Amino acid sequence: ERVALAWSRPLRTLVQMVRLLSYNIHCGIGTDGSYDLGKIAGVIRRSGADIACLQEVEFNSAEMQTRKWSKLHADKQPMLLSKASGLNYWSFVGPLTAHMGEDSFRHGEVLVRDKENKAVYGNAILSRFPLLDKRTILFEPAEPPVSDDHIYMDNEEQPRGACAILVDAHKTTNHIPATSSALACCMVPSKGCMVPPKGKVGSLSSTTVPLWVINTHLSHKFGTEEQRNQAKQLLEWIDDIYNSHEGPVKPGFVLCGDLNAPPFLPLSSYSTITADRRWRDLWRERGTMCCQATFPSACFSSACGVRIDHILALEADRAARILCDEIRVQGDPQDADASDHVPVVADVVIQS
Repeated sequence: ERVALAWSRPLRTLVQMVRLLSYNIHCGIGTDGSYDLGKIAGVIRRSGADIACLQEVEFNSAEMQTRKWSKLHADKQPMLLSKASGLNYWSFVGPLTAHMGEDSFRHGEVLVRDKENKAVYGNAILSRFPLLDKRTILFEPAEPPVSDDHIYMDNEEQPRGACAILVDAHKTTNHIPATSSALACCMVPSKGCMVPPKGKVGSLSSTTVPLWVINTHLSHKFGTEEQRNQAKQLLEWIDDIYNSHEGPVKPGFVLCGDLNAPPFLPLSSYSTITADRRWRDLWRERGTMCCQATFPSACFSSACGVRIDHILALEADRAARILCDEIRVQGDPQDADASDHVPVVADVVIQS
């Protein structure tokens, strides 16, 4: 039994354990090149995650191919994975609304901008807990787009962003299936989920265990100003969420995602985030020296892979204390075959 509730006196601290997963699903494309969302759902189910942060997720409302490695399909992946994994609440942000064209490889990977939002690519969060609030951000590029009609993925800054959800980790019942809202670029359940307006977050009940979970996928250009700039925008955005809370109940903050940066690389997104000493890398606290690579998936147990998928916790005056009980890479053969990444899974204790 992973969920443990305890009150300590006189502070009446509520303690809750939550299992988190961060996983780049590669649009559902496995190591054999086939498209199989069933494999991705199986990985999530076997992890036992309460909250799953997924990157490289597609939300298509027509037969489209969003990336060069993906396949033609009309799947709304967050909805399908939510249902298949049993994590009934979800949120999605799609910074990239584009698809492959007939000559998409003439100048590298060139995508056709989709102004009807029929092909959307981004990040999703699946949750066992109802959503109390959600936020999204699209990062501002340093330079304007090269074209109004195409995106030159190899020659300009790719559209990227992040999404965040606030959950009450104490609530474990009355789950209902997630449904989508009208906007493809920002989707949350439209039923069974009370989402307050943006701005100040009101006082939370003393019986809640509030937790903000942030999910992102940063620039693939290692050690560049582009990557560092996205990390800085991410931190500023999270600070805005942190500063919006009022009342005595403190929410926890956890950042998950593919940062495209291993811990040892200087001048990277990882080094930018951890330079803010409030952010703690949970792997450094409870992880192993071996079997820590998350990419490529075939190398998780060897020295040829790198750890670029991370779970970090915020330690600040007005944030609940997050303790890591265990963290590991889920790299069994049936899990490693589902994507070019393997997920990182952490059991965290929230002291609210």
